[in-house]
Amino acid sequence: MARNRSDWIAAGALLVAAFAVAFPLVREAWDNSQKPSVTIDAPSPRKTIKSPFGANGTWSHVSASDDLWLIVRSGIEGRWYPVGRLPKLPDHTWKTAGNAIQPALGAQQIEIFRVPETADATLINYINGRADPGLSGLPAEAERLAGEDLTVAP
Repeated sequence: MARNRSDWIAAGALLVAAFAVAFPLVREAWDNSQKPSVTIDAPSPRKTIKSPFGANGTWSHVSASDDLWLIVRSGIEGRWYPVGRLPKLPDHTWKTAGNAIQPALGAQQIEIFRVPETADATLINYINGRADPGLSGLPAEAERLAGEDLTVAP
């Protein structure tokens, strides 16, 4: 009978060890299988807004190796103007400073892109003043996750 009991204890310990190893791997695979998503909660879409302004929203399922970038796309000339990399806060929100976005007057679009850290050099160079005003294109790896049409007024 002692052998039966020790077999059960050994089997239970093996089961606990297997679960302890497998659970983090399964959880990581599940998290990685979820599609990234972003919302823009403010400013409201199709709104007329005064410049400068800020923005905020939520994010989920964005890999730690990916950055979120807020980019203004001119509705007038069609060029992209990176505003900055967004902080992925622990409560799954993001926000800019209240005066971070200063687009030209008229039709504009604010967009959020997911960009791998390995592909955001063009955007960083723009922010650091080492690129021409406005970009004619974005990195090929950039994925648009959200966007809002706005009209910027004086």
